[in-house]
Amino acid sequence: MMSDNRQPLGYGLTVLDLIQKRLTYQTVVFVPEPELHQLPRGSEMSEKTASESASTRAIDVLEAAIPAKCEPEIGILEPAIANVYADAMRDLGIDVELWEVEPGRPSVVGHVKGTGGGKSLIFNAHLCSPITEFNDWQSDPYKLDVRGGKIYGSGVADARGGIVAMIAAAGELVKTPTAGDLYLGFGAGGEYGGQIGTKAIIEKKGITIDGAIVCEATHLNTVYRERGALFIRVDVTGVTGLSGGGVNANHAALDLAIALRSLDPGIVAATKDAPSDVGPGALNINLMNGGTFYYNVPDRCVLFVDRRLGLYETPGPALEAIEVVIDQVRKQHPKATIESKLEATMPSCITNSQSALANAVSSSIQSVTGMTPTVGGFRGFTEMAHFGVAGLDAVVCGPGDVDVIHRPNEHIDTDEFNKAIDVYYQTALDFTSQMRDIESMSE
Repeated sequence: MMSDNRQPLGYGLTVLDLIQKRLTYQTVVFVPEPELHQLPRGSEMSEKTASESASTRAIDVLEAAIPAKCEPEIGILEPAIANVYADAMRDLGIDVELWEVEPGRPSVVGHVKGTGGGKSLIFNAHLCSPITEFNDWQSDPYKLDVRGGKIYGSGVADARGGIVAMIAAAGELVKTPTAGDLYLGFGAGGEYGGQIGTKAIIEKKGITIDGAIVCEATHLNTVYRERGALFIRVDVTGVTGLSGGGVNANHAALDLAIALRSLDPGIVAATKDAPSDVGPGALNINLMNGGTFYYNVPDRCVLFVDRRLGLYETPGPALEAIEVVIDQVRKQHPKATIESKLEATMPSCITNSQSALANAVSSSIQSVTGMTPTVGGFRGFTEMAHFGVAGLDAVVCGPGDVDVIHRPNEHIDTDEFNKAIDVYYQTALDFTSQMRDIESMSE
């Protein structure tokens, strides 16, 4: 296990607090390996496919899931979508618990019990997806639309299609139990990377995990490395008044945004040698909100800093550089108050691409699709980082393309969705059939 100072940081910690307390959060690094890996030939594995009815039932579940809005950042919480998934699991004979870390914020934890002694696997994802507007959609984003070989709907690639495929695969495993347990841990939360959901599921008493698959969109390729992220909220307070008077919070915020953005070229240059499938670090200002009326000087402005961490960066220096810039802008605008708060942090992560789990996933993809998958990286961040921090083997693999998420007309390929069910089912069968060693069983 990692030391305590490598556990994910919670909400409400100021950037300055982090620096003063000298808290560090190291990049999670496991065994380095060459870029190319020899995968078992498809003929070396027995082909295990889900029943045809599993795909039909999965579409029905997806049809119920798409209308269930869930975005805690704007006050729409998890109960509706959690109940859709929980009901689907119960219908398939999967034991289910709706488990709340905070009131009204359920995670869904399913369990397919094995016969004993085998490795345990968890299927994982976040429950929530960003709310979308109807503008530019060719169909109602909250109504499943299957056409032209594609499945359209809000959140279908991030990650509702993957979740439903996992549930369908778990339902098939109920019929063919293996030695190990299969868990389904779909955590509360969304774009903050599982701080309230997945992290708590990993720590949940009574759950033993040997490997994890996170179902973000990878086009059914195997991802074992990803960038990290820091989300920092900055509140700028001025004094309202008529134009020309008061203390303009927007002006101070704009100067701050420009100063922070000036860090970006240096960040990119310092991390330019990162693998292309992960990309360099970056700093962006993705939200600014200030002012009420065009004729009043605004006394409030909020901006959010999105700092992506390069593969081998750690949060400490990144946060310190940001705080230095904030201090400089405070001096430029002494009459304004500027306060920063770290909302969430996710480490960059590298897991073992040659682990038994990674090989099982890649071999299943090859067996199901007939194609050798890419084994590489992801430009975003996922719940995989929490499993890495806990010292567990984990990969990301799911249907869909990361380039279509958070956009109008979000979709996944119908064929890829159906193949995802078989990939998850075959991987679960193979991995949970492997026996745990005596040392692991005694822990």
